[in-house]
Amino acid sequence: MKKDTWILVANSSCAKIYKVEKNLNLVELEVLEHPESRQKDADLVSSKPGRQFDSLGMGRHAYQQQTSPKLQEFETFARQLAELLDNAREKGLFGKLYLAANPSFLGILRPLLSISTEQLIAGEVDKDMTQLKAQQIREHFPLVM
Repeated sequence: MKKDTWILVANSSCAKIYKVEKNLNLVELEVLEHPESRQKDADLVSSKPGRQFDSLGMGRHAYQQQTSPKLQEFETFARQLAELLDNAREKGLFGKLYLAANPSFLGILRPLLSISTEQLIAGEVDKDMTQLKAQQIREHFPLVM
């Protein structure tokens, strides 16, 4: 039995999963939203950064965050998508996967995918296509899927 081909179209706050039909039309299977990725850094943190005192002297300094709260939300959403794709692969829901996302989000998502899921990636487009219609998305991928 031939397994389905899926296309994941994503950015840091929205993702759509499409299934490629036999006639090569795309059918939207799922839409995922992550509104936290759209918020400002100030809205994502609960308070001002902590302070520390110098061991000698009277100086005080604010702690610096290693990663911005916004980037942490991007990673949270990418992790959620990677988990969804890994679970779907384990269930045998697709046998071939195409990814379309802006370059920075693709760079966050790729390392979070399991090796088994990564091996099913047949192609990537480094462009945010979340606002495009299914037919417009289809035009960016090979004729034979």
